[in-house]
Amino acid sequence: MSARELLAALHTAALEAVHAGRALERALEAEDPGPGPFVLLAAGKAACAMSEAALAVLGPRVVGGAVTSKD
Repeated sequence: MSARELLAALHTAALEAVHAGRALERALEAEDPGPGPFVLLAAGKAACAMSEAALAVLGPRVVGGAVTSKD
């Protein structure tokens, strides 16, 4: 592996590690917040990714909410 390939791989791994949605998903899986019900509120650049992650983990325990993003 060349130095350029190594740097590209490290860059990709770093971006994956700090992706807001994946970070929230890992956090919710590590410590279950309980049976719910939950109301999901999200705003900002990462709102869509974090909302999708929350819905993937919490599923039907999310009973409503609002997401505001430019996406």
